[in-house]
Amino acid sequence: MNVDGFTLFVIFMLISWTGVFCVGFLWASNRDIRGISHWFYSQVLYGVATVLLVFHITRNEGLQLFITNTAFFCALLLFFHGHIEFLRLKHPKPLYAFAIVGHLVFFSYFSVVDSNANARIATMSFITVILTGYISGKYWMLWRQKYQANHLFATTALTLSMLVNLARMLSSGGHGTLGIFEVFAHSPALYVCLFWTQLIQIFVFFALINSIHLNNLKHLANHDALTNTYNRRSFMETGDKLFSRFKMNDQPMALMMVDVDWFKSINDKHGHPAGDEALRSLVSTIREELRPRDMLGRYGGEEFCILLEDTNRDVATKVAERIRLAVEEKSINIGKITINMSVSIGIATLERGMQEFSDMLSYSDKALYSAKQAGRNRVVHST
Repeated sequence: MNVDGFTLFVIFMLISWTGVFCVGFLWASNRDIRGISHWFYSQVLYGVATVLLVFHITRNEGLQLFITNTAFFCALLLFFHGHIEFLRLKHPKPLYAFAIVGHLVFFSYFSVVDSNANARIATMSFITVILTGYISGKYWMLWRQKYQANHLFATTALTLSMLVNLARMLSSGGHGTLGIFEVFAHSPALYVCLFWTQLIQIFVFFALINSIHLNNLKHLANHDALTNTYNRRSFMETGDKLFSRFKMNDQPMALMMVDVDWFKSINDKHGHPAGDEALRSLVSTIREELRPRDMLGRYGGEEFCILLEDTNRDVATKVAERIRLAVEEKSINIGKITINMSVSIGIATLERGMQEFSDMLSYSDKALYSAKQAGRNRVVHST
């Protein structure tokens, strides 16, 4: 059954401009997110290219086709580059070079020298398959690492786009030299699929941006605004889960409670902004002595808790001493003032008699109290 190619093309043009407005809305609301401006300009160029296929701006048909195809190509390249920026990947320069050279050589020839719509479609589809396949693979690897639904959605959408363009490339090879509307009419189902993947990619943009906002909200809900450590609620929730798991598997675990000695005097003498900066510096110093998997949380005020997985009493004591010495030796320069601090640390390890994570907290708190009673700036293990 023959389908009016012009009608299909008008649908494609409307979808493209729908994408312009949708992604433009995203860009206006999220200008700080990397890659989104490239996606917006990509959609604009797609829209411009679809219009150029209908309305002639020059009497030279070959030049008109070259401009149109260049607009499509630049749209594809911006789409690809937007994902590279969004994922903060290293720029794949060989892929950029391959795409640009392919466009300049093949598009120029099949637009100006030998006008052949099928050859242009095959070339564009091949470049699209390579670029979308690369990005799809990157999202797949992210999904395998983090198991976030938005990464799987992006992988699926880009893979579908890659497969449709692959089918488009293969089908365009056996039809001879046709005009653009004849090509559309010849394989209507394939081009409907192409329009569909275009719509899906617009939803991918929304899904990816939405995931960033959700991650930011989760981070704000689980972290202390001043020190960017876990807040008390999230620390306790994670501690309860780890306690149950390590107790069930009979694995060692240690908890430290760290308190800054005479912190009130720092606030009284230098002001609360200096005290805030001192706490941020303290967190930075502590993190330098911890493993990536160790958990640091602000328990309240100038008190911090550190949860160490697979750590026995002796190792926990050595880590605590390293932290104490590092804090004691570090001078914090804030403007014209210099602040020196010390910390007292109480340690508790997972023991058979403990029933809940709160038991570990209680023991480490008692050990911290003993450290302060003994003169501060020391490490004490619970008995």
